[in-house]
Amino acid sequence: MRAPELTEPDRILRYGDHADQYIEAWSPGGASRGTVVLIHGGYWRAQFTAALMRPLVPAFLARGWTVANVEYRRGADGWDATSEDLGAALASARSGVPDVPLAIIGHSVGGQLALLGARGDDAVVALAPVTDLLRGYHEGIGGAAVAEFIPG
Repeated sequence: MRAPELTEPDRILRYGDHADQYIEAWSPGGASRGTVVLIHGGYWRAQFTAALMRPLVPAFLARGWTVANVEYRRGADGWDATSEDLGAALASARSGVPDVPLAIIGHSVGGQLALLGARGDDAVVALAPVTDLLRGYHEGIGGAAVAEFIPG
């Protein structure tokens, strides 16, 4: 099955007033199998955006999944903002089907966020997640990304 070309999102869901508090949402042509939530990585740095996960969207749409591609505050906004956004974005993704588990896929820091935000019945795929922050801090991963994002 060949995935169709990516189109612009069917809708943008805002879950806050900040420019980076939104979800790009696509619906499949027919009945949905469920919702896949994509969470990008990029070591919490502002220059890395939800666009990193867009190449995955067509394959999920072709297989009948609704897709929610999450953008969130990062960079100078700090951990509290990122954590708050994670909860709000996942609540927004769940709002249409509150009793149905999500399939959450995150890469790098997005993998970390997927693991932190999932409920017990959600399916989670964490691709190269950043899970050991103390070790990452000491190893200077991502050009000292941990120290930069979570000082001290």
